[in-house]
Amino acid sequence: MLFGEVTPNPVRVLKFMIEYIYDPLISSDKHDWGFTDPESKKEFMSYTEKFKKEVSEALKLMEPGQEHFKIKSDELQRLQTMSEPERIQRFEDKFDDWIKTI
Repeated sequence: MLFGEVTPNPVRVLKFMIEYIYDPLISSDKHDWGFTDPESKKEFMSYTEKFKKEVSEALKLMEPGQEHFKIKSDELQRLQTMSEPERIQRFEDKFDDWIKTI
């Protein structure tokens, strides 16, 4: 879907291309889908819509203010004093929190 120079914001460019190029092309009734049956077209459109929403959500997570994905410096200092099993458990807990957030 992307071609040419890779910009500093490839996800933002992808979202733009989906919204303003691909989506209008495939959702318009004036475009010929050839021998594609209506069920296949509907399935393709639903997957495309889902992908578009996932790209939008990914962009939201990249916006400033999304600090849930950072480990604060005081927490890093505490981690250095922990044993290896305690550190592993802490990272697993942090990862679980991040998964719940996204």
